[in-house]
Amino acid sequence: VFNFPHTGSGIKDQDRNVRANQELLLSFFASAAGLLAARAPGGPPGDAGGEILVTVKSGKPYDLWRVKDLGKRALPAAAGAPRLVCKTSFAFDPALYPGYAHRRTAGFAEGLSAAANEEIVPPRGGKERAPPPRTYVFALAEGACPEDDPPPPS
Repeated sequence: VFNFPHTGSGIKDQDRNVRANQELLLSFFASAAGLLAARAPGGPPGDAGGEILVTVKSGKPYDLWRVKDLGKRALPAAAGAPRLVCKTSFAFDPALYPGYAHRRTAGFAEGLSAAANEEIVPPRGGKERAPPPRTYVFALAEGACPEDDPPPPS
């Protein structure tokens, strides 16, 4: 599980900042994938040994990171080798992580940071500032992320 990865490098150039965070995620996926077990030959689809969960904020610049694509590119392509795929995604729910408190890379700053995870999930009845953060679930299995757009009819 990697909730809200960010290099915190303070790069002002958006393209360089995006690339730095993509490199962080590619390294994470490659490392974490080594801890998963591939689906047994002839086993049911989705019967893999574990999952990788990555949660990112929605909106710019986070959408530019293209998390689903990074997961697909994290392992070297080779015939018959397992590959990392996005099984599903869902809106992040901090209640799934008892005691979780979101913090910026630089930590909590009075007057800048929001308490009680409000920075990532606005309180009920509060004004939605951006689409909710999204958790992507990856595994060593075949398939596409269900929220992917289907190919156009031919």
